[in-house]
Amino acid sequence: MVEAEGAGQRAKVVARPAYNEDAYLKSEEMVEVHQGVVFRSKYSYHFIERGVRRWGYDLDPSHDPAVHMHPGPGHERETASLVTFKEALAKGWETISEAAGESGDT
Repeated sequence: MVEAEGAGQRAKVVARPAYNEDAYLKSEEMVEVHQGVVFRSKYSYHFIERGVRRWGYDLDPSHDPAVHMHPGPGHERETASLVTFKEALAKGWETISEAAGESGDT
């Protein structure tokens, strides 16, 4: 879903790619265009499995630190590096793969 605001200079992009019937990546990005350059001003990528957030990454200038991660289901924050949608998606696959390896499902 994309919702454009004001002459297409700002948009909220929402996606929910599913890994399987139990897990998905909840993704939201605010993208803006300034002088022809597109950048993410805010994002949220959270890996949800069986209704529980396993981890998440955020860029939110209203939080301290603005770039942070949530290492588990609680709301604890740790400083993190910027991540892309592609990197968060790959980490979700790693999380699914680790779980399958632990349970013996391959």
